[in-house]
Amino acid sequence: MEFKTEAQEASFQKMATWLTQLYGEQAVPRTDDFPGWTVDIGRRPVSIDVQAMGDNWACLDFYAWPLPKDVRLPQAAYRGMLETNGRYRVGSLNLQTSGAALWEHFVVDTGELTKELVGAMVRWMGADAADVGEELMRKFPPA
Repeated sequence: MEFKTEAQEASFQKMATWLTQLYGEQAVPRTDDFPGWTVDIGRRPVSIDVQAMGDNWACLDFYAWPLPKDVRLPQAAYRGMLETNGRYRVGSLNLQTSGAALWEHFVVDTGELTKELVGAMVRWMGADAADVGEELMRKFPPA
């Protein structure tokens, strides 16, 4: 695995330790060469990728798929997605180029993160992605 900066590598090593301590074998490393994991502990699996951010920091990308990746919402749902974003402080919906909806939140690792916060982020993201997905399916059934 290649890291772009020492900060990215240090953040990856810290996350590896914390995710293993928090979730054991439920924290599964990515199978490609990108630094990250998937944690499947709730209603939706949560992925955590570690990206370089400048020379001194790393960015943790927490994301979950609120709907199956092959579900395409009608165009009328897009405004509803923006309104949903306004109701949440952690996490937001975005539309991938494939048309799939993604629930995502970024946290900058400046060295002050705690294991407890990372654990809370995983739980929040999984639970909120499930709630958001259920709401979208109820309000905007796929065509």
